[in-house]
Amino acid sequence: MLKACSLFAAYAEAAAEGAADAPEKVGFFQQYGMTIILIVAMVAVFYFLILRPQKKRDKEARDMRDSIKVGDEVITIGGIVGKVCNVKEDRITIITSESKMVFLKTAISSVSSPESELEQ
Repeated sequence: MLKACSLFAAYAEAAAEGAADAPEKVGFFQQYGMTIILIVAMVAVFYFLILRPQKKRDKEARDMRDSIKVGDEVITIGGIVGKVCNVKEDRITIITSESKMVFLKTAISSVSSPESELEQ
């Protein structure tokens, strides 16, 4: 163990002398390389763990809202359940047990088609 400590001390002393002799010889990448690599790695982790899954969920929701058709049963983000009776570009009209209501397509949280209910 004593030999390892003295070997380490000798290595550290030699490195300190070498650094003191030529401080201007340190290149940009040697000085900032590890920092740059860590920043790139953090951006990659952020993209793959947060941004990419969120884009996938947004695309699935957009596809679901674009596939709404007359006769589908929908649930709004406010919890209102109704049957679609009219579909326009960005709005849908649903019939509940009491009345007709018009909603934006973005206010729909889920859709169930009558065909999928028959299969179950």
